[in-house]
Amino acid sequence: MSDRFGTAEDTDGPAADEAAAREGTATGGDAGDAGNAGAAGEAAEVDRALVAAGIAGVVFDCDGILVDSEQPWLDLMARWLRTLGISGFPPEAMRGMTGAEAAAALRRAHVGGARPAPPEPQEIDRAYSEALAGLAAPMPGAPELVRALAGTVPVAVASNGRREDVHGLLERVGVLDLFDVVVTVEDVEHGKPDPAPYLLAARRLGVDPHRTVAFEDSVLGSQAARAAGCTVVGVNEDLTLPLVADVRLSSMREIVFEAETRTMHAAPAQRPRAAVTAETADRAGRPRTPGAGRRMHTAHGTPR
Repeated sequence: MSDRFGTAEDTDGPAADEAAAREGTATGGDAGDAGNAGAAGEAAEVDRALVAAGIAGVVFDCDGILVDSEQPWLDLMARWLRTLGISGFPPEAMRGMTGAEAAAALRRAHVGGARPAPPEPQEIDRAYSEALAGLAAPMPGAPELVRALAGTVPVAVASNGRREDVHGLLERVGVLDLFDVVVTVEDVEHGKPDPAPYLLAARRLGVDPHRTVAFEDSVLGSQAARAAGCTVVGVNEDLTLPLVADVRLSSMREIVFEAETRTMHAAPAQRPRAAVTAETADRAGRPRTPGAGRRMHTAHGTPR
């Protein structure tokens, strides 16, 4: 079967900037998503274990993908929802939001009255930073996958978190120095679900986002990665969560990386629901940048 990606030599060059990358990913959105499920299912019948081959770069979300830092955020949101008397709004709906986005969501849902006013973004950021202090809990399988990739494939982080928090978390779990690029919400004008964090990460890595694999655990993050043109691996124990993903897994331990061919597979015991190849991506109408559709059966790429 044909691979999802070709070699780095096959492209017309990396995305020059966010604007150029946006132009390449602006078409085929709804139609591509609508056709993706059927095309991905067809790919699964051919080789369900394949995730992507000839990978040019890999970009990881931080919270919930690399570090087990989602629960402090959900606990914080639950506390604010209780304080403000907001019901029918689960804290899980705020997964992946920035402090500013969370503050805006709380303001929209706030009923007013005698209860305190919703928090400002700075207050949420400060409270979350305090909750993260000393946290050093990597997600299962994440450090091992990053170490396997580092030195073979350019790797980056694209997070909606603040720089100080993200760097601190990555340093405490011992993987900060393995990343070539770390992009946080302070590096872009718009955070996820806008594709800007992923587009900037790909540009700084010098790779085409369409030849990049993104790991996400949240709906907003998966939307951002998809909008950037990445192949999205959704990783969450809750397989009912509506992630916009080409592959759904419950743990990073299910991923196997083969350095020689820059190929990712799901572990045989936990194969993905679907795999996306270049051929099925074409049929599904996935957006492509010039050169991104050139394919080969072996995928060695170029040295970093």
